[in-house]
Amino acid sequence: MHVREANRLIRDAVVKDPGDFIYLISTRDPIARFVSSFNWDKHNVYLSRPNAVAKVKQWFEEFPTIDALARALSYADPQKAQRALHFSRFGHMGKGPAWYTPLDLIPLLPKDRTFLVETENFATDIQNFVWSANPALHGMPVKVFHDKSDFTAGYSDAKELFPKNLSMEGRRNLRILLNEDVLAWSKLRQDFRRPVA
Repeated sequence: MHVREANRLIRDAVVKDPGDFIYLISTRDPIARFVSSFNWDKHNVYLSRPNAVAKVKQWFEEFPTIDALARALSYADPQKAQRALHFSRFGHMGKGPAWYTPLDLIPLLPKDRTFLVETENFATDIQNFVWSANPALHGMPVKVFHDKSDFTAGYSDAKELFPKNLSMEGRRNLRILLNEDVLAWSKLRQDFRRPVA
């Protein structure tokens, strides 16, 4: 499931689980995920849409980089800090691990039927999932077709438009902002991370 009502749909599925659902949860370091989300949303809902919604256009013009947004979260100007906070909840940025799997939901996930796929270990985690789901395939190679469509490829100035660097202040602010995501991500990894099969 992706965005929109996914958080509610996931909760309903877990609560009403008939006992045979398998949960495959994709995870990523919350700060890296947030940076990627900012850049994706910048491309997807701002730069690639000439008629972007006025509010979205204002946000990306005021905070053109991830670091500009992250640093603005602690600005002395409370109105600017508030705008940065509102923007940080927009689109994919606001849909971190705690949105999909809040801390109160994680203990309800069945340990034997919940699998993590960490983007940092994608191929290995998919292989472990397949082997666990079908023991007859254990030991057989699992081909992972990974097509990473580089949405920045069409931009001649992609490095300037989509920087990933964070200042110390920006990183600190994101760590504070994303505390619930970090807690949910850590709990998911603690409860469901499996050793390499």
